[in-house]
Amino acid sequence: MLSRFERMTNYAVLTVCAVTVLVPVVLLVFLAMGPTYGGGIVEFSSLHLGNFVRAWNAGDLGTGLLNSAIYSVCTVMATALLAIPAGYAFGTMRMRGGQVLFVVLLVGMMVPVTAVIVPMYYDFLSWHLLGNYGGLVAANTALSVSFGVFWMRSFFRTVPSPVLESATVDGATRWGTLWRVCVPMGRPAVTVMGLLVFMWTWNGYLLPLVLVPSSAMQPGALMLGNFQQRYGTEYSLMAAGAVILALPIVVGYVVFQRRLIAGILSGAVKG
Repeated sequence: MLSRFERMTNYAVLTVCAVTVLVPVVLLVFLAMGPTYGGGIVEFSSLHLGNFVRAWNAGDLGTGLLNSAIYSVCTVMATALLAIPAGYAFGTMRMRGGQVLFVVLLVGMMVPVTAVIVPMYYDFLSWHLLGNYGGLVAANTALSVSFGVFWMRSFFRTVPSPVLESATVDGATRWGTLWRVCVPMGRPAVTVMGLLVFMWTWNGYLLPLVLVPSSAMQPGALMLGNFQQRYGTEYSLMAAGAVILALPIVVGYVVFQRRLIAGILSGAVKG
């Protein structure tokens, strides 16, 4: 058991971390709700929600959020459909050259987007995938699937062998074992993967900037960048737009918080 001094130290450290994280968030919300002057001073006595309405209309954030939702949800679904079976194969099956193939797959996690963005642009241009949903979803999926395979492989390696053997004895195929036994057991791990991929896609800026030149198809992060170019000196509007764009991620984290923590801790505890 922890001593009283150790508990007090833990609480003190956690309190400092919480304050460090929350203070900028609170200041951003207050900035979004009040007028801002040249020195960045907020008039707390005149807080209002009008900045959110103005930012929503002026920045066309409704269209941007809808596009971001489409890109993010489709990317999560495509990544899951590819990463779950691949992670299951790498985690539970022995195959010739499997380790080498897995290492090659991990290279996708090490190559930065800036290194492939130029050839990707010309490839997508020749394939007529610029400026549409399919092109950006395909690009985000290609950049996310390596992490998805790595993450799901780590989980499937923790599934007890007797569970897999029992499913085989009961007549289940490998495909049936995956979707009827392993995936229900791995819901926390799948949730973590989905939330991380969703967040990366939602906050992505460079890929949409290059692959989606049409303003009507651009996600919220890119529309917020365009909004900044027009209203960069109106800090309250910029803060309101940032809060609107970040709100879905915050809500998603609050809703799936328990599964997210359970998925991360399960991998840490089971090895």
